[in-house]
This record gives sequence, C-alpha cells and structure tokens, in this order.
Amino acid sequence: MQKTIEQFAIIPQAGFDTAASFVKVWHSSVEQLTQLNLASARAALEDTLAVSNILSDAKDVRDLMISLGAMAKPGSDRFSCYCRDVNEIVLQSHDDFASLIETQAS
Repeated sequence: MQKTIEQFAIIPQAGFDTAASFVKVWHSSVEQLTQLNLASARAALEDTLAVSNILSDAKDVRDLMISLGAMAKPGSDRFSCYCRDVNEIVLQSHDDFASLIETQAS
C-alpha cells in the first residue's frame, strides 16, 4: 500500500515540473518579444525626432524630399530586421516547446 501512495505522490511533481518548463519557455519568449518591441519603439521615436528635425531644417521642397528619401531606406531595413528577429524568437520557442513535448511523450 505504501508503494502505491509514493507512486501517486511522484506523478503530480512530474506534471508540475513539465508545466513549469512550459511556463519558463513561454516567459522567455514573451520577455524577448517585449525587449524587441521596446527597442523598436525607441528607434521609431528617434526616427520621428529625426523627421521633425528635417522638416524644421528644410530650406525648400527639394531639400526636404532628398532628406526624407534618404531616411526611407534605413526604416525599411529596420523593419526587415524586426521581422527577422520576431521570426527567430518564434522559431526558438517552437523548438523549445517541441523538445519539451517530445521529452514528455517519451
């Protein structure tokens, strides 16, 4: 009888450990995405400040268009880097979840 009780006592601990592992992976992913979004928001604010400086410093329309055109390329590069970083975080989370599920299934 005592052996049966000990077996049941072990089961909840294993389930708890598995749930804790899933929460750790989820928390890490959310933390990475939050840091990425904060960095992106900071960069967007800096871009907005740069555009407002260009608008205030422009002497004519031609000068304004040249300056704004020069800023378009870094913005699109930053967006593609952001998408790539989000993709990397999601793929890493997927791999971590998959390994946890494989471990649990075996």
